Amino acid sequence: MNKIGLHNAYWLDTEMVDAGVYKWMELAKQANCEVMEIGTAEIVAMTNAERLEFKKAVADAGMILTINDGFTKDDDIAAEDPAVRRRGIERAKRILQAMYELGADRWSGINYSEWLRHPEVATCTPDFKAHVRDLSLESMREIIKTAEDCGVDYCFEVVNRFEQFLLNTAAEGVQFCEDLGSPRAKLLLDTFHMNIEEDNIADAIKFAQSKGRLGHIHVGESNRRVPGFEGKTNMDWDAIMGAVKESGYEGYIIMEPFMKMGATTICCWRDMSHGADIATMVGYAKDGAAFLRSKLA
Repeated sequence: MNKIGLHNAYWLDTEMVDAGVYKWMELAKQANCEVMEIGTAEIVAMTNAERLEFKKAVADAGMILTINDGFTKDDDIAAEDPAVRRRGIERAKRILQAMYELGADRWSGINYSEWLRHPEVATCTPDFKAHVRDLSLESMREIIKTAEDCGVDYCFEVVNRFEQFLLNTAAEGVQFCEDLGSPRAKLLLDTFHMNIEEDNIADAIKFAQSKGRLGHIHVGESNRRVPGFEGKTNMDWDAIMGAVKESGYEGYIIMEPFMKMGATTICCWRDMSHGADIATMVGYAKDGAAFLRSKLA
């Protein structure tokens, strides 16, 4: 059965938001999750010795570590400015090297351009999109060699139209991977984004997996609550988890819920946790993990 994990962004706007990687790991374990997912800033800031210490702690806890993050305007590897692209390329290499030292085997996110990059309406033509895509591929041809050397699957996150414009569907993502041509070029598919962009979520999962490009999955309700929250859903979880099983995808499934109003970077403008304290938040995540396992059984 697929291992279930929890993204540390779940703790946004709680007292655990700055608790650090060891506490996030403890909370994920309390929620009966086998995988913890964190950002790149935490691992890059560590010294080599700190990475080795954390790697041992993750193993001792029986946990698995994955990384999720992307680029900003200042280091967009698909930017027009070559100096900006170079900053992004070098940052990506540092992240991949840190992952190698930690034993983390997949980096997912909008790691092919800038998160929340919105082109000017007047310039957003098919030709412009193709141009930016080419810039991203040019940068990625250098970065992917480091990913291959470090044994890391580089998973491009396919997101909705409001968060990026290059990869909005599994089909676009698969073609990007094929054009890059590396076995380490994979996709992150997310139920929240697929619910907006795909004709059928189950078909998108099966398609990406059939092409050998499905490297990671994020899950959440259509409003980004924990899967199965309070028994209410707009998502066809039987079909989604059925597609996971039918396709033969054996990778990780990471819950990425945003329940607190403080998660303003992803536009959560109300408290969807019912004012939950940390213990209740852990309980919600634990219930979500159990819900997913029930659908996979």
